[in-house]
Amino acid sequence: MKRSILAIACLAMLVATTRQVQAGVMVDFPSSSSTTTASSGTYFFNPTHTVFEEFSGTGLVSIDLLELILDVDFNSLRSGAFVNFDVFLNSSLVGNFTINDGDPLGTLDLDFAFPAITGGGTYTVLLGVTNTVPSGQGSVGFSEINSTATFGDAAVPEPTSLAIFGIGALVLVVSRRRQKVKMDLV
Repeated sequence: MKRSILAIACLAMLVATTRQVQAGVMVDFPSSSSTTTASSGTYFFNPTHTVFEEFSGTGLVSIDLLELILDVDFNSLRSGAFVNFDVFLNSSLVGNFTINDGDPLGTLDLDFAFPAITGGGTYTVLLGVTNTVPSGQGSVGFSEINSTATFGDAAVPEPTSLAIFGIGALVLVVSRRRQKVKMDLV
């Protein structure tokens, strides 16, 4: 009986303390090291305009989360105009976003979750325009100073929670076996 109570207590502690530990690596993106094919280097308004950069040595075997914090420092889009962007990680489309006329300048915080992409520690991020803004209808631009990309890998259970679960399961198995032996003797 005491063992069953201990097992239940361990399982309750597991439920109470379970949390996910998630590794992440933040890099500057776009940065002065990025390759940009936009007009004058910073203005985006047609499908030939991209910005990409490769990041090696991240230490992450796989990634299933990408957070982009883009500092929109230029938006001259006129009424009804917009710029659509696709977001690629290692040539896999992981999401998209749109900047519209009238959207304010400043921080654009974007989170993308997707099936894990394995890159062995090296990942390439690419933003590509998917539409053409009509002539004279403006463009958008990003600052290299306050823009970042954060790579996140698949969340894994905290080791302490796994240990508590293991102890609780072991106590439960041992107590069940002892109960069964006692029942067989009777």
